[in-house]
Amino acid sequence: MLTAPTSEIRYVSRLLRTKLSNKSPISSPSSAIHYDKQISKNFWGFVKRMIAKPSKVLPSFSCEVCIKHFIRMFSSVMPTRQFTIPSWIPLLEKPSSPFNFDPPSYQKVANVIRRMKTSGSLCPLDQISVICFKRCPYLRKVIT
Repeated sequence: MLTAPTSEIRYVSRLLRTKLSNKSPISSPSSAIHYDKQISKNFWGFVKRMIAKPSKVLPSFSCEVCIKHFIRMFSSVMPTRQFTIPSWIPLLEKPSSPFNFDPPSYQKVANVIRRMKTSGSLCPLDQISVICFKRCPYLRKVIT
């Protein structure tokens, strides 16, 4: 049977709660914040600001319920099994805009390849260098 390091979890939980409770309250939700722009400008700064904000949301489940759930999930490894969200995990909101299934145009692919650094690493999937895409327009056509 798998035992959880509950002392470590409790320590980290207390530390997070004390750090979060010492911060100033979150600004009013009516202030319009455009997260996409903030993320694209300074991703890690955005993450640090979001983590530094106090959170009033406490888990609605106990540590034992969580441990039992993950023991059950990891003990039966089946690739075709679909994950069902437990009742104690809050559901996410539905997306506000539908996903665009249209393939990218040749111009969009060419713009992305043009902006890539030639000193960048190889693609982890096929190990093709960026230089090949920059110098061979036929590959761009194949991608689109």
